[in-house]
Amino acid sequence: MAVDAKALLAAFRKAPMSVAKTLRTNLNVAMLDVERQARRNHRFHSKSGQANQSIMHEVTSDGLEGRAYINDGVAKYTKYQHEGTGLYGAMHRAYRVYPKNKGALSFVMGGKHYLVPRQPRVEGGAKNPYFKKLEKEGIANIIWKGYVTIRGIRPDHFLYRAFAAQKPYVLARMRGAVNAALNVAGLKGVR
Repeated sequence: MAVDAKALLAAFRKAPMSVAKTLRTNLNVAMLDVERQARRNHRFHSKSGQANQSIMHEVTSDGLEGRAYINDGVAKYTKYQHEGTGLYGAMHRAYRVYPKNKGALSFVMGGKHYLVPRQPRVEGGAKNPYFKKLEKEGIANIIWKGYVTIRGIRPDHFLYRAFAAQKPYVLARMRGAVNAALNVAGLKGVR
């Protein structure tokens, strides 16, 4: 069997460029698939769409590394939805919420409207007329402690689930990309 040395040398010179370009292109598509999977399969409700838009991907210029990530510049709260907060987060501790700039906090929880005044009511003291009216109408439940204890947000590891779901497809895509690049270079592909 005769080997054409010039053809083999030309194939070796061509291989790094074609392999790098093909790997970069296919890795970009694979990371885009992971990004789309993460955007589709999270458990939180995104009203404005910013949480979805903060899930992004990138590939290095050499095409050897790709990642899907949460961009804090778009929506800072998405990382907290992913990793959890309070009892479920890194600190494993509930936290208290106080009114800072206004006279009271107002929020809905479990279908009921809650108001938390900045100043707790002094025992036997007069109630704020606004709170009296709301209590009489049954609109609000007044919490007179001056703070609310929040347990936190349970984590939703949508990026991890997306990577796990896409792993076999990413590996198959990259295997095919390497074979295609080697075939373009005139070399035999791998299995």
